[in-house]
Amino acid sequence: MTIPGFSNSTSYLKRIIQGVAFLAGIALLVWCVSLALKPENHDALTKLADAPWWQSGGVVALSILSLLINGALFWITLRPVRPLPFISVQATNGVATLLNYLPFKIGLAARFVIHNRRDKVPLLTIAAWLAAGAVGALAVFVPLTATSVWRRTIDPIWAITGIGGILLCALTLWLVARLFAHSQGITRLHVIARRTGLGHLGLSWFLRTSAFGHLHHGFAMLAGWRTVAAIIVMRCCDVAVSAARFKLASLAAGVDLHWDTAILAACVHFVLGVVSPSGQLGMREGGMTWFASLLTIPGVTTGEFAVVALVVGGAELLANLFIGSLGFIVIKPWRLLGSRDERQTS
Repeated sequence: MTIPGFSNSTSYLKRIIQGVAFLAGIALLVWCVSLALKPENHDALTKLADAPWWQSGGVVALSILSLLINGALFWITLRPVRPLPFISVQATNGVATLLNYLPFKIGLAARFVIHNRRDKVPLLTIAAWLAAGAVGALAVFVPLTATSVWRRTIDPIWAITGIGGILLCALTLWLVARLFAHSQGITRLHVIARRTGLGHLGLSWFLRTSAFGHLHHGFAMLAGWRTVAAIIVMRCCDVAVSAARFKLASLAAGVDLHWDTAILAACVHFVLGVVSPSGQLGMREGGMTWFASLLTIPGVTTGEFAVVALVVGGAELLANLFIGSLGFIVIKPWRLLGSRDERQTS
C-alpha cells in the first residue's frame, strides 16, 4: 500500500538533499582553494609550478591506473554471475566516474542504465553487484583507515593490525557469502526466516520472488575464494597507487608528506567519493582537507595539505576526462536513451 504523495515528497526531499550536498561540495572546494592560495603556501605553489614534468605527469598516470584498477574490480566481481566483456565494463566505469562530478548521482544512474539496457543485466543484479563491490572495498578500507588513525605511523604493529584486519574481514566476507550463496544458501535463509518468525511477516514469500533471486546474486559473486582474493589484492593495489599519488603530489609541491599519511589520505579519498550524497566535485578535496585540519600531520600545515589535495583532484579530473571520453566513444550512451522502440529504430 502506498501513501498518496509520499513517494513524490520523498523524491523532492532527496533532490533537495542532493542539491544542498552539491553546493556544499562547491563551498568545500572554494574553501580548499582559498587555503591553498594563502601567502604562507607561496613556497609550495612556487615549487609546484617549477616541478619536473614527470612528477605532475606521474600523478595523472597513477590516476589513470587507479581508474583502470577500479574498472577491473567491477569486472571481476560480476564475473561469477554474469561475465561481461572487459573493455565494456572499463568503458562504462569511465563514463560513470566522469559523470560522478555532476549532482543528483547521475553517474550512478548512468551505470544502471548502461548495464541494464546495453548488457541486459537486471537492475536488482546491478544493485547486488554494487553492494558486493562496496563490501569488498570496506574489507580493505576499514582496517587500514582504523589502523592508520590509531597508529599514525607505519610500524610492525600497523602492519600486523592492518594486514591482519584485512585478512580477517576477507575471510569473514567469503564465509558469509559461501554460507548463503546458491540454492543451499536460500534454503538456509528459509530456515532462519522460519525459526525467527520473520517468515510469517512476508520474508518467506519474498525469498521466493524473482526480485530476491536477482539480489541474491550478490552472495554468489563473493562465494568463490579466488574472486574474493583477487578483489582484496586489487583493492590493496589501488590503495598503494592512490597513496603514491599523494606522495608524488607532495614531492611536486615540496611538502613533506609521509607514507602513513598518504595511505590514510588514500582511504579517506575513496570513502568520501562513495558516501557523497551528490556529485563528488569538491567533496574529496575539501573533505580531505577538513579531515587533515582535525589531525596533527607532522611537518604539514592544513594549507599545504590543501595544495596536495588539489593537485591530486586536478590530476584525477584529467584522468577521468581521458578515460571517460574514450568510454563515451565505446558505449555511445545516447543510443540507450528513450523507449525500447525508439532505441531499436535508432
